[in-house]
Amino acid sequence: MSDIYEQAIATLEREREALMDQWKGTLSDSERSQIWERIKSKEKQIEDKKETRKSFNLAATNLATASMRQIWKDELIKIDFKKAKALIENFKKNDERRYALWLLENSIVMEGELILRWLENYLRGCGHWIKPFVHGFTTTANKEDFMRALAKEYATSPETELSEIIRLIRARFRMGEIFFINIDIPTDGALEFLGWFVQEFWQPFTQDLDGDFAVVGVISLDRQLKSEDSLDEIVCKFKRDRQKIICLKLENWTKKDIEVWLRDCSGLGQKGYDMAKVKEVADRVWNIDKGKPVSTRNALASNLERLLAEANQKEETA
Repeated sequence: MSDIYEQAIATLEREREALMDQWKGTLSDSERSQIWERIKSKEKQIEDKKETRKSFNLAATNLATASMRQIWKDELIKIDFKKAKALIENFKKNDERRYALWLLENSIVMEGELILRWLENYLRGCGHWIKPFVHGFTTTANKEDFMRALAKEYATSPETELSEIIRLIRARFRMGEIFFINIDIPTDGALEFLGWFVQEFWQPFTQDLDGDFAVVGVISLDRQLKSEDSLDEIVCKFKRDRQKIICLKLENWTKKDIEVWLRDCSGLGQKGYDMAKVKEVADRVWNIDKGKPVSTRNALASNLERLLAEANQKEETA
């Protein structure tokens, strides 16, 4: 489209030059005046076309920038968390116990939201996708809230016995389906809720679970569980017990992780950025907070914006 504007401007400029030649070769003041008016009109057309081209290029740049930002958002889930992803992938390899309950500790500072997005994409490849029935809590963490959420989803009363709600949920299962529970709880009351959830809901829910369908639970916690917390009855320590919580350890990103992501997933190469400089950018981003995800993600975003602006400017001057 930009080429069309360039061609139109070039045509108008040739017409203006032809009129200038006429104006120079005309002796009659009256004719010269008429030609001069046509020249001014042609120059106005050229300026208008240039403004239109400028607006079009700006709109195209804004659209491309928005598209790049969406790419970064979508692709960021690929940056790391190798150990957590490997642990999750074992879920698909196990044909007997098609259920797992994972805990994301320090979910805010460790960007647990990214592994959750990766998990949802992964689960879609494991069976038919069932939308999360429980979307979690953001202000409280108690069984009353959880029971109300379940009761609302299944059009029953919050006073309904938990065992009956579990029966209703399992009655809906179909072959190949995955039931996904995603719960986000704050620090206050977390341990009490975790104990109740595992012993009163999760263990009865997954008892003698049919292998034709699966259940996945993820609990996000915004702090690290302490060693002195009484967790032996609900958290796996050594032997993998899917009726207990399995902690997903989220690690800091390495310089190499960031460099590989910038090279393979950022889309900067398609914008003409010199990919030989990627290592410098990765070092700069990592050094902000030694790869701690939440700080690194913010640093990465600001650097990507700067690099994109440079790439856009390079395109405009090319």
